[in-house]
Amino acid sequence: MRGGTVAVIGGSIAGCAVATAVARAGAGQVTVLERTGGRLEDRGVGLCVHDERAVELRASGALPAGIAAHPLQRRRWVVRDDAEGAGGRLIWQQPFPFHSYHWGLLWRGLRESVPDTVVYRQGETVTAVEAAATGTGAGAGEAEGEGEGDRARVRLASGSVERYDLVVGADGYRSVVRAALCADARPHYAGYVCWRGNVDAARLDELGGPGDPVPEAVTTVCFPGGSCVVYRIPGPGGPRVNWVLYAAPPRDGQLARRSHQLPAGRADPRTGGAPRRVAGA
Repeated sequence: MRGGTVAVIGGSIAGCAVATAVARAGAGQVTVLERTGGRLEDRGVGLCVHDERAVELRASGALPAGIAAHPLQRRRWVVRDDAEGAGGRLIWQQPFPFHSYHWGLLWRGLRESVPDTVVYRQGETVTAVEAAATGTGAGAGEAEGEGEGDRARVRLASGSVERYDLVVGADGYRSVVRAALCADARPHYAGYVCWRGNVDAARLDELGGPGDPVPEAVTTVCFPGGSCVVYRIPGPGGPRVNWVLYAAPPRDGQLARRSHQLPAGRADPRTGGAPRRVAGA
């Protein structure tokens, strides 16, 4: 790249990585527009990166050094079998050369590595993106300056319009950038819900069983109608256990009425208690 203005819509993991890449590639001005006004690092869910990909990302400078990661070696599938004890019965396992990360710690490392030349603006909600090639023209009260008609237009919730040479969408599954490029694309509810959480790894000892006999593994617990994936991640205060439970939602809960994403603490009692009922069954 040689000069030019770039807007990155979304300032989480992908947004920070893209902003750093285009700034290092020679963009004249890079602006990140992140709708969340609070602390993104509070999102403590886990994610995994393949060892070979991590080497490539570090070599390119996309993955900063020093971000805490937990090494994983294998993936296990287990089913309930009372004869085998609390850990269930192993039905399959395979190599799994990955490292797991805490979302918040990974984001913080990427955010700190964003060059100072990048303008990172929080609390900026983008409502629409219009490509220059659409020929939509100026809206009411807007005037196009010289060369402005050749630039993409970013509309903000405040009502203002900003223009950029390039707009990159890093704004999630309801992306306004995707909507601008693929107007017919719509998310479709798949019929199940994903609950996510994590817990202090030290609490495994309270279960009275073997604790965590396979800390180097991702374990998938299989049951009729769903599954639960469990693996360790580093945490701000020490090791944690990340879990992801996939199952059908309660018929009378808020998730049965529409497809969306709820932050922690926002589920109603029926929906919020569903993971415990599924685990008990």
